[in-house]
Order: sequence, then structure tokens, then C-alpha cells
Amino acid sequence: MPLHFKVMDYQQLREDLDWWMVYYYSFAPEERESELVILKSVASETGMAFSAKDGNVTKGIATVHLLKDISTIFLVYLAIVPSERGKGIGTEFFRFVEESATQKLEALGLKSAGMVWEVQKAGHSIDSLGSASDTRRAFFERNGGTVLPCRYIQPPVDGKNLIDMHLMVKSQDGISLSPTTLIKAVYYDKYHRVNEINKKTLDNLLGTLKKNE
Repeated sequence: MPLHFKVMDYQQLREDLDWWMVYYYSFAPEERESELVILKSVASETGMAFSAKDGNVTKGIATVHLLKDISTIFLVYLAIVPSERGKGIGTEFFRFVEESATQKLEALGLKSAGMVWEVQKAGHSIDSLGSASDTRRAFFERNGGTVLPCRYIQPPVDGKNLIDMHLMVKSQDGISLSPTTLIKAVYYDKYHRVNEINKKTLDNLLGTLKKNE
């Protein structure tokens, strides 16, 4: 039986223990937001959560944040359990997430400029479900993603760790946004407003990145 994909509401997300299990095993502790942040994002409709299910069992998860000021989808998390990898499910799920978030923007009267997301640099640690960082990058490249030629630092989503990462984009209909515009939107629209990371911390990070341009 093929997996079925769905957009989750707040209550469904809150009660889906399998979803949270996949989340905790798929991402390193320093990359994980708190459950409260993810639930807050869905409840406020600034973000969306998705699941890939085999019957009632969750086999894949994803979350996005809608960067409304620049009409861009920020893919925050996407993971498929190892038993379902290599079957094309990740690609189908990625497309479902992209299409659903695009429709959400359209319902708000906005035309999507594309997607942006973070990915670990090559050689970084392997997660608990056995997905290496270079494997994830290759997956996203196969699905239309391009690494931006600029330095990017993920803010301390766990409250303490800064992580050097790549920022990847998938543009829509030739629309192009500058790296600085994308980083500012990710930092202030997502990490400041939703994660409540101190603005001064983000200002300092942005200043560090500009020095490396």
C-alpha cells in the first residue's frame, strides 16, 4: 500500500506520537526546535506540518514556515524513515509539501517565489536514522535545489549552538531573491518571531555573514 500524505492541523500534530518519534530520531539535538515552537507555528498558521503515513503509522514528517514578506516557503524539516528510503517517496513527499505550501500562499493572495532551506555541510555527523549530510544535499539537488554561494549560520534553535550550514533554494518561474534578502527573512520572520531568538543575536550573526561576503 502506498504512503498517503496529509497536511496536519494543530490537534493532529500534537497527538501524533509517531510523528514526534521520527522528528527526534531524524535530526541532531542542536538542530531541533522545541515541540512548543513547532506547535505554535502551526497554531498561528505561520507554518504548516505534514506527515507521510502507512495506514496510521507515520513514516515521514515535514514542516514549513511561510515567509510572507518575500512570498517564499522556508522548508524547516523534512525526513523519511530508513525503511521507506530509496523508493521515490521522499521526492513525492517533497513535491506534496511544496505544492501544499504554494497553495497556502495563494490562498493568502501571494504568488510563491520558491523555496529555501538549510542543509548540513558535507562530512557532518550522521543522524540517528542513518542519513548523512551529503546524502541529504544530493537528494535536494536531485529535486531542483541549488546551494547559495554564501556563508550561512543557523541560529541557536536549541538555545546555545550555532551551526555552519549551506542555504539551498529552489526558485519559482525564474524569480530570484538575493542571499541577503533570504537570510534576513529566515532570521527575522522565522527565528525571531516564532522561535523568539533575541534580535541582537541575529543582528550579530548577520554582521558576521556580511564580513565574509
